[in-house]
Amino acid sequence: MDLNALTEQEWEELFGEPDDHDGEAARRKAPLWGKLVVAIVAAAMVLSAVPGLVTWVRDIGAIRDPIDIVAHAEGYVASSEFGWLVSEVQIAALGEPNIAAFVMRNPADGVIILDDRPWQRGDLDETMAHEIGHLLDFAVYPGGQGNLRGGIGSEAWAECAAVSAGERRLDGEGDDDEYRCRPSELAVFEAEMAAATTICRPWGTPECRER
Repeated sequence: MDLNALTEQEWEELFGEPDDHDGEAARRKAPLWGKLVVAIVAAAMVLSAVPGLVTWVRDIGAIRDPIDIVAHAEGYVASSEFGWLVSEVQIAALGEPNIAAFVMRNPADGVIILDDRPWQRGDLDETMAHEIGHLLDFAVYPGGQGNLRGGIGSEAWAECAAVSAGERRLDGEGDDDEYRCRPSELAVFEAEMAAATTICRPWGTPECRER
């Protein structure tokens, strides 16, 4: 806040009426308590803008156009080892900040639905790897039968698929978040995938591929 830019009325509201004999000097040299008030007010103004500032910084370089989002996602599908499990990529307003994308299991159709939010490319690639991980789950364990995912949870499986694809880092063994991939879970994922020598896609045009 520029003290010299204050009007007489603003100055009086903040610091009281200036000395009649040295009004200009009083304006230029604020008392210590007045400077503290100004500093507090300025800090409050900055802090109040932080959420918007964080959002602005986060969205720099983001993909916003739905056509471009789908095009980037389809490019990821084309480069993915298991992209052939994806039948289509769609975009919709999901309306939940914590839901970035989803796939259907019952019945599984291979369609990945992405939220229409602005996407950073890295975040979009990680999300696509996660959703392809779900489709891989559906293909390796059709009908949800058998020793599902070697005993690890559905979200942990999909997160480990993203780690295996190089789109995500490993979490610590102590991490108990649902969306995690710990070293022990990655070991299970890799062992299950090593045993799955043939993977079949039952949706769309059914297809099986040897690994």
